[in-house]
Amino acid sequence: MRQIQYALSVFRPPCQALITPYTLVFNSGQRVRPWVRHRSHPTGSLTEQFQTAVTELLQRMDEQGVTGRRLKLVVSDFWARPAVLNLPSTSLTDQEVDALLTSHYRRTYGDLMEGWRWCWDQQPESLIAVAWPGGGLDALKAGLSERNCVLACAKPLGTDVISQLPTASGALWCAILAHSCLTLMRMQDGKIQDWCVVANTEDTAGSVPLALNRESAKRGDPCRNVVIIDLHDISDTFDPASLRSTLQAAGWASRFCVASDIHHSLTWPLHQATLLSPCP
Repeated sequence: MRQIQYALSVFRPPCQALITPYTLVFNSGQRVRPWVRHRSHPTGSLTEQFQTAVTELLQRMDEQGVTGRRLKLVVSDFWARPAVLNLPSTSLTDQEVDALLTSHYRRTYGDLMEGWRWCWDQQPESLIAVAWPGGGLDALKAGLSERNCVLACAKPLGTDVISQLPTASGALWCAILAHSCLTLMRMQDGKIQDWCVVANTEDTAGSVPLALNRESAKRGDPCRNVVIIDLHDISDTFDPASLRSTLQAAGWASRFCVASDIHHSLTWPLHQATLLSPCP
């Protein structure tokens, strides 16, 4: 049945969605403006917030009568627990990779990993993984199946955006600024070497250099180049000039990503929809 559902869905335009703690964006793919819902004060645990966002997404699909479609989903890094691990061998089986990730996540989060699921991708000499709350993923898959829909892809916002940046040679840090969190990625010749998510603060100009300094110190990293990707909501009080100034004072050479760099990502057009539908 799943293969039949997918075979039928490929003949229809896919739906796209972006879920964050503060916004839900849904594009039905029917040449209408994407629907946007803003939340002022998310409540509950990480897993509860994620499941609430999934429930609201499914409700919106019902309101628009969406059935038999593919869904391409972007998930805020607020819910991501990323990992970048060096591989002892390039010929590990899936079971060995899973054991490696189980050990890493248990050491890092302990019992807080209960009920979380991870997926992974392999780069030369390293493993890129991300964990999400399993309850929300189960609810999403079950809800899509009930609507004869298929999850075509589910991407962390950070990797979706980074994958569309022009490949730069050499060392580079990327800082993705959003209302809910700050994502930092250390790149080397276009490959991810490190990835962390930091809780956001209202003092973006102060918190970004501090987080970059802390993460580069952990690595003993001399790289002081950073690309800033601004995904703030229109309601955020963010001053790019102030951030550029504090970065320069901290010894960082920064540049802001332009729209043309990432406009082919799933994230960018969905994020733009939030700017056209500001918070009430």
